[in-house]
Amino acid sequence: MEKALQLRASSFLDEGRVRRYKNAGFRAAAVSFGPEDLMIPDWKGHINSINEAMEKAGISCIQTHLQYYDILRSSESTDDETDECIRRSLEATPMLGAKWGAFHPRTGISYGYDLEREIRDNALAIEKLLDTAARCGAGIAVENIPIFPDCPQYKFFTSNPEDHIAFVDQFDPELVGICWDTGHAHLMPYDQSEVIRSLGSRLKIVHLQDNGQRLCDEHALPSVGSIPWDKVMPAIASTGWLGGITLEIHMSAPRTEATYFAHAYDCACMLEELIG
Repeated sequence: MEKALQLRASSFLDEGRVRRYKNAGFRAAAVSFGPEDLMIPDWKGHINSINEAMEKAGISCIQTHLQYYDILRSSESTDDETDECIRRSLEATPMLGAKWGAFHPRTGISYGYDLEREIRDNALAIEKLLDTAARCGAGIAVENIPIFPDCPQYKFFTSNPEDHIAFVDQFDPELVGICWDTGHAHLMPYDQSEVIRSLGSRLKIVHLQDNGQRLCDEHALPSVGSIPWDKVMPAIASTGWLGGITLEIHMSAPRTEATYFAHAYDCACMLEELIG
């Protein structure tokens, strides 16, 4: 099974970093985009350069992370530039050889978390992307956002798995699915393994990351937190999920990057073994 870290798109233009990444054992990666990759005159040429660099290095892209609004910007507030950046990141996903990109849903912070309005706002946001998704062969994987214990006043949309599932079920499953972030889920009081099993074929991509005391979103390596991976990984496999073992973790300082990549690869191998 492919094993990957999520890295910024520009990382693949750094030959030294790519060499350290490959030396650790990785042959696949997840790519996250930013405005610096997409809101430039020749953005498609830039993405093609990244694709060429990945192909030259023998690294495949297995999923992406789409650009997103600030998490504390209320869902009714939009702007054309950010919407276009998100759309371009979706278009760039199959340009790198991937099918699914993680999409951050929005929350109705300014209007009291009215669920019906949140559903409407997020549906409008996704509807803007469906033509691009269908034309390019891309998919939108809506991510689970938790209620963070260090800022519990924000009741983020998709923190409730039933709402999350009901939301994606209104769309074509070939175009819209679910991205499951294990670290986010571990901050919630539900049984993560049970919820994952309920996702079924909706599960398209995973963000595998850990946290220890369940107090904040640490994006830690699976070897240092408290997620019961021996239960979570079989639950993920039970959905029929076919993606790679993708870690979404905070990166190390450049001086220690080689050993950090090696540790991350060992963690990915450990998770693969737990699938059974």
